[in-house]
Amino acid sequence: KLPWPLESVVRADARLQLLEGRLSEALTADKRNVILPFFVVWRVEDPLAWLRATQGNLDGFRANLDGVVTSARNAALGRYDFARLVSVRPGEVRLAELEAEIAAAVAGPLRTTFGVCVEWVG
Repeated sequence: KLPWPLESVVRADARLQLLEGRLSEALTADKRNVILPFFVVWRVEDPLAWLRATQGNLDGFRANLDGVVTSARNAALGRYDFARLVSVRPGEVRLAELEAEIAAAVAGPLRTTFGVCVEWVG
């Protein structure tokens, strides 16, 4: 390590972290408004890429993550009817498929842009 003005230490927490998304309305395929909360479990996989993309600003990254996942949620939700989200018949509910679709949509871009691995979207 070089002396202070030349080099500094920025710590990247590699533990699992949770982001609970803000509530917002979205439209289903049959044009019904729903408020569907979400959460994302993520961790820093590539500290150098994360530092370059965020400059160590965790709050700014959380805002970016919230926007990316909200956008993916709205796009995926637009392909499902309301009856696939809420039903009295358990076989008709497709929430697990919706979660997997959102996770697949955000995992690649977040890994390449921010060096972050998405472990779970719910």
